Amino acid sequence: YDIRGRSVNQPKLWSSPTVFGNRAFFRGSATPAVLMLDNVLAADAGVYRCRVDFKNSPTRNLKVNFTVIIPPSRPTIYDGQRRDRTKLVEPYNEGSDVLLICEVEGGKPRPRVTWYLENVVIDDSFEQRTNGVTVNTLTFPNVGRQHLNARLVCQASNTNLAPPETKVLILDINRKPRPRVTWYLENVVIDDSFEQRTNGVTVNTLTFPNVGRQHLNARLVCQASNTNLAPPETKVLILDINLKPITVNILTKEKQVSADKRYEVECKTTGSRPEAYFSENNETLSVLTLVPGVEDDGKYLTCRAENKHIQESAIEEKWRLNVHYVPVVDLRMGSNLNPDEIKEGDDVYFECTVKANPKTHRLVWFHDNTEIQHNEALGIILSAQSLVLQSVTRAAAGDYTCMAANSEGKGTSNPVSLLVRYAPVCAERRDGELFGALKHETVSLHCSVDASPALVSFHWTFNNSGEQVEIPPRHGVRDSRVLWRECGRPFHLQNCTVANQSIDSLYVECVENFDGGLPQTFLMELLELPSLIVRYNVSTNRTPPYFEIRGLPPGVSYRIDLYAVNAKGRSDPGEDVRSEPDGGAYYTDFKKKDYRIPLTSSYHSLGRVNKGVNACSPSSTSGVTSSLTAHRLRPEVVTTSHRVQESCI
Repeated sequence: YDIRGRSVNQPKLWSSPTVFGNRAFFRGSATPAVLMLDNVLAADAGVYRCRVDFKNSPTRNLKVNFTVIIPPSRPTIYDGQRRDRTKLVEPYNEGSDVLLICEVEGGKPRPRVTWYLENVVIDDSFEQRTNGVTVNTLTFPNVGRQHLNARLVCQASNTNLAPPETKVLILDINRKPRPRVTWYLENVVIDDSFEQRTNGVTVNTLTFPNVGRQHLNARLVCQASNTNLAPPETKVLILDINLKPITVNILTKEKQVSADKRYEVECKTTGSRPEAYFSENNETLSVLTLVPGVEDDGKYLTCRAENKHIQESAIEEKWRLNVHYVPVVDLRMGSNLNPDEIKEGDDVYFECTVKANPKTHRLVWFHDNTEIQHNEALGIILSAQSLVLQSVTRAAAGDYTCMAANSEGKGTSNPVSLLVRYAPVCAERRDGELFGALKHETVSLHCSVDASPALVSFHWTFNNSGEQVEIPPRHGVRDSRVLWRECGRPFHLQNCTVANQSIDSLYVECVENFDGGLPQTFLMELLELPSLIVRYNVSTNRTPPYFEIRGLPPGVSYRIDLYAVNAKGRSDPGEDVRSEPDGGAYYTDFKKKDYRIPLTSSYHSLGRVNKGVNACSPSSTSGVTSSLTAHRLRPEVVTTSHRVQESCI
């Protein structure tokens, strides 16, 4: 405890961890100051010095002798045969001598051991043995009835600072003359025979056969008496009897229950003892939460009442469960059928097994979720719980299920897949389809086939007008036979004729030529001269082809190009023919073809002067020149026997 440089309220405290540790605390604020020790040990005894150092005064020292007292253990009482009398309740006979030994272990200083009769000292002599045991041997002669239930007390003490350790013995004395011992059931004597043994004990052994529930809580009284001058000694026993259950009843029995629904089932038993949980008036009520399943139908629910303290005491009541449930449906293909070897034309049958309570009132078959109807003409036969398919086709393949219904609901079976084997057929009918190809062009031909099983061998045949050749198959390609031929661009149009013409319109007719082996369309382009910019184009797929353009501006010269077009390209161009109608000019290039060209006997110009017929120069001596009127063309034509190299219209 140090307050140097500190306030009195904030001293520096220290306790040696090897001596006291946190068991010692100096309280300087107390008057006088004190040293506190917690949990005092025997090793704490000794001389303590208190040293006080003052700032301006001499140091003071004070010594204190600290003695630690260790209390003794609790006394133990023995008789002359070293039997522990604190646990033995054997009585002493009247007039006998009592020899008791009181032993106390430990204590520092050694304790004093004293015998008391009630509160009177009767023996204060004791012996302190070298083994640390202090002994006081009491000889108490000629005990009598006046000592009955008297308190003999052995007391050990070694200090006034703590209460002494004590042990009490109650004297039990057999009195004279020897008593009669009688058994009573309530107030009725049921056994008065007894045996007086040589050790002073009188015994009456009661055999009470076949106790029943009528004896529950009855009073059995054992009475001992040897005089009429004093009331007899009695001991009362209340009969506690384990009882068997008498009844057991299931209170909530339903005629039928539905599967997977929750029910509270009550069972009541009476008569059992000890009482069970939730019991009143010797009655026990048990509540069971039952969720029956399909598998519980027809089984028995048993409520059993049993007293575990009594063997073979169980009684029970049974309730046969009538469980209603949605039909459980199982579908199988006919047992003698191999599902992997069914082909078109075979007969197939299915068997639908139904487990239901109550019985089903409806059974329906489905093919890929579409209901199946009985139709003998189509080979569909529904009979009881079977389905027969006669002469099946590939359309019969798919998943089959059956559905059964009762008052609980509808149950659907597992799906069973029907796989029908059939020969390969083209997935798409493409008979007569033509494929065009140029010479030396590589052509890829593909056509899917439908077959079961899907593993198919293919054979290719090349069939031209001259011969039929087998082509080796390519592995992994599923193609069907197709007709193909060598193809190219279409031929030029022929016999083209200006069929009608006005000041602002043009109408041209042609005859189609060879299409190159592919579907073709037709195109007319109107190119402005001299820039050759395409101003108009008209296409058509009509045969024979014809073209019409309206709204042409006057005073403009054009070149007309005519083509046939297919997937391989456009037809070749030919040489030109030029014309100048009223108010403008047309230049027609018929590209080295034979054409039917209308001719007129004269040329008449509207709004233009000195326009001669020779608007274009012929490139050969066989050129044909003609003139036309303003509004009408004469129906004279150049036949196909003439080769038109260059024409002016």
